[in-house]
Amino acid sequence: MAAAAEAHRVLVYGGRGALGAKCVQHFRAKHWWVASIDLAENEEANANVVVKMTDSFTEQADQVTADVEKLLGAQKVDAILCVAGGWAGGSAKAKFSDDSVVFIEHGHPAYVLNPVHLASDTDKLDDLQPLSPLVV
Repeated sequence: MAAAAEAHRVLVYGGRGALGAKCVQHFRAKHWWVASIDLAENEEANANVVVKMTDSFTEQADQVTADVEKLLGAQKVDAILCVAGGWAGGSAKAKFSDDSVVFIEHGHPAYVLNPVHLASDTDKLDDLQPLSPLVV
């Protein structure tokens, strides 16, 4: 379905992962237009932005931002869910050997998905409650 035909729109950053895929399914079942942003496409989403892992951080940010803007055009979204990351391989008890892994999985999506230019009603920006994963 096209974005114009749907009553609500949501971006799911990490829409191909375990939690993200469930979020995509949930919103599609509620007849929302859903765009998934991840390393691979989610076939259940209305649209996909595939992050190119071969690009640098800034190139990825530019590419994702441009692709999202192209998808949305002048339309805005009703929700942005960031469920990317959360697993960097190995045991959850193990210390990260490289802090860049934590940033790429958790900071990168927050940097790229600036809600100021994506929110459907900028008057509601004060009501946004940013959620970020707990890193232990």
